[in-house]
Amino acid sequence: MDQLAFTIGANATPQAFDPINSDRSYGSDSQAMQPGPGGMWRVFLSHTSELRHYPEPGKSYLERVERAVSAAGHGIVDMADFAAQDSRPAAVCVEEVGRCDVYVGIYGLRYGSPVRDRPELSYTELEFEAASDRGIPRLVFLLDSRSQELAMPAEALVDREYGLRQDAFLQRVSDCGLTVQRFRNPDHLATLVERSLRKLAERSGGNSGGGASPSGSSSGAPVSARAVPELLPYLPNRHQQEQAMGDALQRLLAGDRAQPLVVILHGEEDQRVELFRDRFFQHSTAALLGQPLLIRDFQLPWPSELVPGEPFAEQFLGKICHHLLSDSRAKDRLQALLRDTPGPVVLWSSLYTDDWGRQGAQLFEQVCRFWQEHEAVAGHRLIHWITINYLKPPAYRLRLAALRWLLPGYWRYRASRRRRRRLNDRIRNALKAMHQVPAAGSRLVVLPELQSVRRSDAETWVRSQPVREFLRDQGLRRLEDAVRSYYRRAAAEGLEHIPMEQLGAFLQTELEQVVKP
Repeated sequence: MDQLAFTIGANATPQAFDPINSDRSYGSDSQAMQPGPGGMWRVFLSHTSELRHYPEPGKSYLERVERAVSAAGHGIVDMADFAAQDSRPAAVCVEEVGRCDVYVGIYGLRYGSPVRDRPELSYTELEFEAASDRGIPRLVFLLDSRSQELAMPAEALVDREYGLRQDAFLQRVSDCGLTVQRFRNPDHLATLVERSLRKLAERSGGNSGGGASPSGSSSGAPVSARAVPELLPYLPNRHQQEQAMGDALQRLLAGDRAQPLVVILHGEEDQRVELFRDRFFQHSTAALLGQPLLIRDFQLPWPSELVPGEPFAEQFLGKICHHLLSDSRAKDRLQALLRDTPGPVVLWSSLYTDDWGRQGAQLFEQVCRFWQEHEAVAGHRLIHWITINYLKPPAYRLRLAALRWLLPGYWRYRASRRRRRRLNDRIRNALKAMHQVPAAGSRLVVLPELQSVRRSDAETWVRSQPVREFLRDQGLRRLEDAVRSYYRRAAAEGLEHIPMEQLGAFLQTELEQVVKP
């Protein structure tokens, strides 16, 4: 999302806020499926040729993805590996896609070659169509054309012959209900693919039997034939965050002297912390402020490639101008944008544990200092909204667990797990220090981290519209009873709040039990 304007409360009657419905998201297909022998999936990689050649041989986008898929223990299927066959090319593609467990679409801006016997489609279109028709889970990633980290020549980003076709195809993909994740460089793409495969494995790991029928997604099918979608209550209770953010926003708007505000929201990756920003501006501000609020909203990739130091401020300013105005030298236009926008301009950045590991707290301090000190932005009502996702240590899957001590990969996994946990703790401690001892004159808000879920929040989720629509009253009472029993057992043990990760696993299992034939 490059730009988005919200008009809040202008022509609408305020409605009761549904904390679950407003936060639900539609991620990749969650078709029920099982890995093959030893937990391995056949992963079909669909892409155009430029992504295999750039930035350089041995370090291309596709080679980084292939290493990530292999490291996760899965097999790779790529049409580039197929020898010539007597079958028509379209038939070959469709057949091979149908043999795979997961479809991974990695799309650049080039259309690629039309299919020999179906020239109205490119091979990537045909492969996506085949995966969709067969109900194969689809993970889709799109090159972020505005990133400064692509390391690709201009000719690899422009398709003068079929560019309009590619635009139309990407629009169809975006409109079909999938979450399209944007990648900015090969390492970022590999991280997104690895994380998405892991989440897909976690969602499907509790099912029994083979993969679901392609007809399982049909709205007319009985509930027991459908896969469980992403219904878990990742953001059921954000009252503390809403209150803290509301107070900060009121100070920003009421102050005599305009000044940028830096907001940091952090939490575990499965809490979907990035959705709270949309929820807050779309649903909460009108009630908190008692008036409509117009904002202009821009994505600003986290400047992890910049090195803290003397030239940081000007480099960061150039990055802001580039992403907002497509011109890294448009300082005057940036100031005009900030000056002429009636409400606050909101820039949002997302980063993960590994992004912090590059420059850490020092880069954070430089960013905060930039907003308070640089003359191009210091006198404007602006919000830089930063979400930090703590990556969970990867799961280690091995059928013969007793042999894990003999495998070098297991010890690498243990080391990676320790490193990620230490890094997560380091980030939390740094944010705690920023919150307790902010820099002099700093406008910095570190919103509370969500740690647990109360019984009332879980029961609200059970009665929420997404859950009721999915279950269609079949099993709804059973799910309600399961949640009540779960919290009664917890209360007997002296627990009022349940950790998000623990509750999420329980609810996912219960949903799968409810929809079993």
